[in-house]
Amino acid sequence: GGLFNRETLDGDVERLTAYYRGLGFFRARVGREIDVRPDPFDSNREWVAVTFVIDEGPRYRIRNLAFFGNEKIPLEKLQEDLELKSGDYFDQNKLQLDMARLQDKYGAIGHVFADVEVDPRFLEEPGMLDLVYRIDEGRQYQVGRINVKIQGEFPHTRVTTVLNRMSLAPTDIVDTRELRASERRMRSSQIFEVDPTRGVQPKIVFSPPELTDPDTGRPGRRPVLAGEGHPRPQRPPDAAAPPETQRDGVVPTAGEETPSTAEPTIYRGQYGPAAGTSLPSPPSWMGRILPRRKSAEEANAAEEAVYDAPYQTADGAFYDAPPQTAEDAIRDAPPQTQEAMQVQGAARAAQPAVYTAPAGAGWSPRRPEAIPASAVAPIAPAAPATYAAAPAAGTAGSSGVVYPAGAIAPDPSGAVYAASPSGPVYPAQDTAAGPVPAQAAPIVFPDRPPPGQWDGYWSGGEPSAEPPLDLPLEPIVTETRTGRLLFSVGVNSDAGLLGTVLIEEQNFDIARLPRSWRDIADGVAWRGAGQRFRLEAVPGTEVQRYSISFADPYFLDRNVSLSVSGYYYRRDYREWNEERLGGRIGFGYQFTPDLSGTIAYRGADIKISDPIVTPFGTPQDLLDAVGTNLLHGFEVALTHDTRDNSFLPTEGHLFQVSFEQVVGTYDYPRAEIDLRKYFLLSQRPDGSGRHVLGVSTRFDVTGDDTPIYDHYFAGGYSSLRGFDFRGASPHEMGIPIGGHMMFLASAEYIFPITADDMIRGVIFCDTGTVERTVDSWDENYRVAPGFGLRVVIPAMGPAPIALDFAFPVSKEETDDEQVFSFFIGFLR
Repeated sequence: GGLFNRETLDGDVERLTAYYRGLGFFRARVGREIDVRPDPFDSNREWVAVTFVIDEGPRYRIRNLAFFGNEKIPLEKLQEDLELKSGDYFDQNKLQLDMARLQDKYGAIGHVFADVEVDPRFLEEPGMLDLVYRIDEGRQYQVGRINVKIQGEFPHTRVTTVLNRMSLAPTDIVDTRELRASERRMRSSQIFEVDPTRGVQPKIVFSPPELTDPDTGRPGRRPVLAGEGHPRPQRPPDAAAPPETQRDGVVPTAGEETPSTAEPTIYRGQYGPAAGTSLPSPPSWMGRILPRRKSAEEANAAEEAVYDAPYQTADGAFYDAPPQTAEDAIRDAPPQTQEAMQVQGAARAAQPAVYTAPAGAGWSPRRPEAIPASAVAPIAPAAPATYAAAPAAGTAGSSGVVYPAGAIAPDPSGAVYAASPSGPVYPAQDTAAGPVPAQAAPIVFPDRPPPGQWDGYWSGGEPSAEPPLDLPLEPIVTETRTGRLLFSVGVNSDAGLLGTVLIEEQNFDIARLPRSWRDIADGVAWRGAGQRFRLEAVPGTEVQRYSISFADPYFLDRNVSLSVSGYYYRRDYREWNEERLGGRIGFGYQFTPDLSGTIAYRGADIKISDPIVTPFGTPQDLLDAVGTNLLHGFEVALTHDTRDNSFLPTEGHLFQVSFEQVVGTYDYPRAEIDLRKYFLLSQRPDGSGRHVLGVSTRFDVTGDDTPIYDHYFAGGYSSLRGFDFRGASPHEMGIPIGGHMMFLASAEYIFPITADDMIRGVIFCDTGTVERTVDSWDENYRVAPGFGLRVVIPAMGPAPIALDFAFPVSKEETDDEQVFSFFIGFLR
């Protein structure tokens, strides 16, 4: 039906040829025949019939796979998980996946610029070929300085808010898998904008740095941080300010007061707020249980002397790290008279110090960590002290004896020093290997590379031929709308008519107090640290809820989370009225960026009133709970969360297991397991339009003494669609009383309807049951398939509107059905 275009036709021929060759038909030939026919109804128009003539030829199979250039990764590791194997038909798409997997294997060990090329070699045997992978591994890279770039009209987010969500710190070997995981955590934080259709989402970019130092010509010099460009050995009292001094990640505008240029406080391996605006130090007890992140100075110390990693003697004194060579010792030592040298030497000989040797795998100037105290070298006072004589013959030592050039002789005074080539006498440097003689060979420390080999990074084992190069990383994020001031009236199929007054900030900062009214007007005050604050008042016909909550996922920029909340809740059920006044406090610890443990306490005063009276009476469980009840719950939980979004996840999983012991008016235990997995089936090239399959299961059980207000109930959007709120639960005397066990399982397929992903369709099937005991869980199993919509309105925040229709196909006679459910807020 379209207009004939010969260039378009030639392009179609090329596309067909590429398609066949991509499937292994390397000898495929595509031709075309053109037949021009007149239009019987219009003499001014002609029709063209195009016939593609295809000779497919043989489809090639793979005989062997060969790898060349791999030294860091053995052959068997490279062949793992490859799609194409010996005997398979050639497939270009699978080959591209295999090449990406090979690059990921190298990216996981720091070879981020490894080049993988494939050379298909055709054999004399028809239809067979060999695939030869040529690998240029390149250099290994470690993380250099992390330069965070926060975009937006008026950026206010702290740099540490981004760094907290990164699983790599300076001096870590670069791992491309961890870089992608860090990007995922930034996307799921709800702090930064994620819009694949516009290409706006958190990303970490990097490029190969210069491979030579412009000053020394040595390979792989790290970027110099502010305050480090100074001569050895003294450190200047005030570090130089960076080109654009930032306060909490914000570049001051013209006319604004410039913050202090003193070296800022270090948080999680990077520079944090400027001096005078830093966060408070954590309590002393926390330092004993929290791992300390390497500081920027520790992380970036390279071939220069290690100023901040002193060695400790047996008597508790600290000494600077020994220099690398005798030339360093002579240059760095201040000149002194021979008399002063003899006095110092005699005192030192009288109380010989025992110095800790820099021994043991893992010691490195780049990573000045705790040095084991097992390898020590005592300087015995009985041993004759050694001196290096001056290079010129006829120069007198401290005892007045004239030694020939190059001679080494003991001194009766016991002093330890070295003669200077230029005349003045310098003190010798005490090291694990003893005094440093002048113009001697470089000191050889235990467990260090031999002299002449590179000694910048040493982790034990065989010495590396080349050190890892520093790779600067640049996380780029764009701030999104994180605050809401909401006044609304709505309806919920589970809770009736509701009014809402809400103040919420997903990027809260409790420590950033306003300095002026302008900070409040510009939205800078109380924002930027990635904390969450929520103040909510919800009056309604069936439910009233008033709550305040605060959560910090990285408390004091540590791997600790803190959450505090308080609430008043009232709900008028058909069977009774319930009031709760209580709160919760929880502490979490991140074992890894995705694995965390939590300990929490919840307390509540619960009042049950107006129990229903049926013609059959009132259930005893309800009568027992009438009145005021005290609840104190102590919970421990373990969570592994890799979801890319907590509201509409498209990939990853959530696994959570918890146990709680409740005491008070009633004593009972509770255990809960929640597992959710999301599979990304397909997406557009820009990352939008995602088709997602989600499966979930939940199993909860509570003790026999659990009161009715803490029973499990099913039914409604948040548990089992197709049933009314609490409508799929055990009944007694016609009243739902819940159960001591709940099992739910669900499968859900979500697909885009609009190009901007604001409207998505969903097909699902919910199953599950609630029973009084675990033994009878399969007796009353419910099943309800259905379909619905998910609507995202940016002005209302990231939580979608859910419209679902479900149709129970397996149910109990006492169940209350509800085909349509409507929900605004958090996902199930």
